Amino acid sequence: HRVLPLSADSNNQLSDAYAMAPYIHPYNCHKYFALQKRALQFAKAKRRQVVWIRALDTPTTAKDKALSAEALDRARKLWLKLHDMQTGGIMGLLPLTWGMPLRFTRTLDKERQIFTLTRCVLVGWELHDLDKERLAGSTEPELVLRRLPKRLCVKLQNTNMPQHHGLEPQVYAVTPLRAIWFRDADKNAK
Repeated sequence: HRVLPLSADSNNQLSDAYAMAPYIHPYNCHKYFALQKRALQFAKAKRRQVVWIRALDTPTTAKDKALSAEALDRARKLWLKLHDMQTGGIMGLLPLTWGMPLRFTRTLDKERQIFTLTRCVLVGWELHDLDKERLAGSTEPELVLRRLPKRLCVKLQNTNMPQHHGLEPQVYAVTPLRAIWFRDADKNAK
């Protein structure tokens, strides 16, 4: 209630301060629901398309490798819902839109002062050709990418970081990360 007044009109009249907030949640709402809802509200307030990025989970056990394509697809859909503490720190589903404020969840580059909780704004991305074509012709409010982006470009604020990969000043390129996580307590199912 301190950020968004509780009224019938509050869902349609989002202030810029609310739409730009990095993280607002009611009570103890699940982190992912809150993050995803915020991204959707930001995109709606700015009249921009949301692009959903899905983690690509590849099981390594012999039993999992023997799964049919349909069974593996069902398992992957379940894994997308897991908390990032269970999946090596990587969210299963990440919604993004241009200009969206973000924070880093881990330290990536000490030289450029990119630490956990460093704030930034999404200013661009480099997609695979298949997704570039789909995105270029899409008028849908939301689109799920078929491949992981090659990189996301974020602009940092209030820092004099050294130039990164020939990008414009203050812009950093984030590439997909690979993490190993276990589905069992004995750490047998990677």
